[in-house]
Amino acid sequence: MAVVLVKGTGPSAGGSDTVSAAPSDVASGGDKGPATIVVEDVSCDAQGPIFTNFYDGMKASGFYDLDHSVAASLWSPEERRSYDEAKRVTEVVIAQMGPLAKLTPHRVRRELYEQAIAYWQAWIDKLPTYVGSDNAYRAAGTEAEKALVRMCTAIQYKSAQARSFLADPPVAPKDSATVTSETPQLFLADRADKCSEFSASFVAFFDDPVIKQWQKIDYKTGASGWDSNQRQISDQAADIIIELARKLAGLGGDSGNPVMADFTALGAQYLTAYARALPSYTSSDDPLYGAGASLMRAVNEACGAAG
Repeated sequence: MAVVLVKGTGPSAGGSDTVSAAPSDVASGGDKGPATIVVEDVSCDAQGPIFTNFYDGMKASGFYDLDHSVAASLWSPEERRSYDEAKRVTEVVIAQMGPLAKLTPHRVRRELYEQAIAYWQAWIDKLPTYVGSDNAYRAAGTEAEKALVRMCTAIQYKSAQARSFLADPPVAPKDSATVTSETPQLFLADRADKCSEFSASFVAFFDDPVIKQWQKIDYKTGASGWDSNQRQISDQAADIIIELARKLAGLGGDSGNPVMADFTALGAQYLTAYARALPSYTSSDDPLYGAGASLMRAVNEACGAAG
């Protein structure tokens, strides 16, 4: 599956650049509304064993132990065997993700499946002449996959259902990405105008001293177990997280790229809900942050892959 830009999907819509009906076997074909926190999805159960086998296969390949900055021309025979096995494992999961993209009733989850396929395939295609910067393709696909997993974990832990009302009001998309074929395409084949500001905002967030202190708090410890300093840090971090979420969602919304807009809009939903949940935080809330962060990281890595 791939996407084509369709203008004007809201109630005050005008004409469209391209009119294309979604294939009837794509459950999310009619989803044109605002991106919101997902509280149920049949694809969650279906993706579980697929991604578990993917993780296990990648770990067994030794790929995660490699220095991914090393070019293919410098790989040792052992490194090459590891890359070959990682390629095989990735090809297996790609082949199984197309049906998942059709199964989910949620547009943005469909796009996440599609982009994981597209970026992982791009990484595979780069392997014969691989250089370190090509790892961004794999990373973009992996962050899309992580977002899919963490969204389902939030459903499983009930934090999605319990905290969704805390998110910023959802905003209707300006444009819609519609299914048009069986071949997913990179949503950022060229670097978007907003990429530089997006990446700079991302770096600034993780460089913020408050965020650095907040990240040291054990995510397994609930708010009731925090001391006064940890509560103060969490209160400050919440404001910074909300500010970042709104900034990145704004950049995505103004990018003219419907998939980038969807990923950042949904990322902001998860991040703002998480931030407002911090006063009564439990470890079950952690997947909300993970899902939001991975949605934003998928965009950031795709920006890096685009150059």
